[in-house]
This record gives sequence, structure tokens and C-alpha cells, in this order.
Amino acid sequence: MNAIGRRRWRVAVVGCGGAAFGIHLPALAAHPGWQIVAVADRQVERAEQAAARFGISRVARDTADLLEGIDLLAVLTGVHEPWIEQALDARVHVFTEKPLSLDVDRSRRLRRRAARAGRLLEVGTIRAFDPAVASLLAQLPPAGLRGGWLVKADGCDETVRRPFLPDGAVPYTFAADPPQQAPACLSPAGRRALEIWLWQGYHLLTVIAMAAPHAQPLSCTLAADGDAVHGCVRTETGAVIACSVGPAVPGIQLDQAVLTGPDTTFTASFPPPYGPAGPGTLTTFGHQDDDICVAPDLPAVRMWSAIAQRLTDHALGQAGDGGTGRLAENVERLAAGLAYLTTTTTTTSSGGAVPPMPSEVL
Repeated sequence: MNAIGRRRWRVAVVGCGGAAFGIHLPALAAHPGWQIVAVADRQVERAEQAAARFGISRVARDTADLLEGIDLLAVLTGVHEPWIEQALDARVHVFTEKPLSLDVDRSRRLRRRAARAGRLLEVGTIRAFDPAVASLLAQLPPAGLRGGWLVKADGCDETVRRPFLPDGAVPYTFAADPPQQAPACLSPAGRRALEIWLWQGYHLLTVIAMAAPHAQPLSCTLAADGDAVHGCVRTETGAVIACSVGPAVPGIQLDQAVLTGPDTTFTASFPPPYGPAGPGTLTTFGHQDDDICVAPDLPAVRMWSAIAQRLTDHALGQAGDGGTGRLAENVERLAAGLAYLTTTTTTTSSGGAVPPMPSEVL
């Protein structure tokens, strides 16, 4: 192996909330292919706590300090685009938590900007690296998909995240973030639906985008209280997949994908992503009822290993596997298409007429 293949990639992390402490920092700190060289947060105490816990030598005080001498910036803040733009301007590779943005057209412009700069722009499609999803898709090719139902009902996200934060740390909230740009033509109901799909339902849409890459949105309904969405998509073979995302009673968490093939139904169930969360489980019903053995690899570790390999391929001038960009764009396309079709339980998104879906989300 040459020097590039043996090197550890230098990463800086901006944003020290639950995703940092509970998912990415532990995975990066333990990974032989990565070295965390700097960390930053708008609350310096949180960055200092992260540095102390994970042995990070530098708490960056400004953007120039954060980007100094790194290969990749991991953006774990609430609003991603300004950090992505600054990193690309500095010719630094970027990883961003999902979603890249709320506006699929803006996301496409950022991806083109990264391509022009000759830098990678990876997105946190962590569900794509879950061995349970890989096992499901290996046994259910797109042509065999007959339908499905996916659900995310979460009443314990904050409770699960809190133990991974340092004692006395203030939990990250999005209240202080600037407003995020969404397509201007969306109604208020459509914008709210888009937020739910991309913030709470992203991992479910990832499974749909992998199982049926050419699926098209059919319908989307936003609950009257604005806290839940229900949508349907049609696959290229005509199968219909339903998806529901919303809150649950405190202490309850259900994150599940049920997909049906010609003679078997596959049920993948996923744990909360924080901490040393293992992969999902996969059960089959029908032609052969069984609990399928799934590789024990942590999805976050698999994801960061793939990104390290992408950096190596890039440094060697090799094409690599294309990364997460195409999949992330497909997820955002599905979310945007559903948002444009949003009605509420009492009225349509435009007061009676469903607006036409712009061609760019098709």
C-alpha cells in the first residue's frame, strides 16, 4: 500500500450537539483512517468539552483556524450551506449531516460547485450503510418490489441523545439558527411537510430511494397540528409505498421499513442512531419465515470507512464509487415532490387546488 493508502485523513468538526457526541465523534475518534484535528461550536464550552472527551488538540476560534491544515470539514450544525461554501472556497472536502439543504435546486448548485472545485461533498446518508438495508435489498431487487409501508414514530429522541452529552452541556436547539431557504413556491403546509420529511423522515426516504431509485411522489398529507406527514410514492414497476413520519408518546420509538416481494415480506427495524447503536434487524414472512443474520458493523463506522476510501480514491485520481451525492439528491427530490403535493387534513396546500409540481423535482 502506498503512502496515500496508509495515511489518516485530517477532519475538523463544526457543531457539537447530539449528532456529534452520540454518532460522529465516537466513530471518528476510534477509526484508524481518521484524525480529528479541530472542533468548533457557537458555544465554546461545548467545543471544549468535545475536545476533552475525544482527545482533540485544537478548539477553533474562527473559520480560518477551523479549516487550517485539514482534508475534510464535517458540518454537524443546524444550517449547513454557509459552512459548505466556506470549505469549498478553501478547497477542503466536505461531509454534511443530512439534509444538504431544504432546497433541492440549491443542493444541486452546491454539488456542481464542489465538482468545479475538485472536492468531495458527502452527505450523512447513514441508513444506506446499515447492514440490514443491504441484506434487504440483496434479497428484494427493484423488479420484485410489490409495495411497502415505512414508519418513523419517535417519542424518545431527546431522551436518547441526552446521555451522550457532557454533564451540564446545553442541548443543541435550532431556535438560534437563521431561517433555512426552501423553494419559494411552497405553501406553508408544504414547507412544514418538507421539514418533516428531511429532518425526521430522511432515513426512511433513503430506504425508498435505494429500493426504488425512480419512484415518483403520489400524495402527501400534513396532519392538522403540523407534526406528522403521510405520503405515498409509486415505483417504476407500479408498486405503491406508503410512508408516515411523526411523534409518538414519550418513551416510544418505532423506525421500520416493511417491503413486500413476490412471495415474501421483509421487515427491517432500526434502533436510535446514537451511541454504539448496532445495525437494524431483518425479519421475513411468507415463503420462508426467518430472522435474517445481519452483519454487526456499526452503520456510522461503515459510512466513515466509505468516505475515507473515497478520499483515497480521489487522491489517487481514481473514479471511486460515486459517493453519497446521487443518493442524497434522490432523497431530496422525493421530499420536494411530496412537499409540492401537500394537503392538510382539512384543506389543500393552495386553498383548493394542488399546485403543479416543478419539472426540476421530477
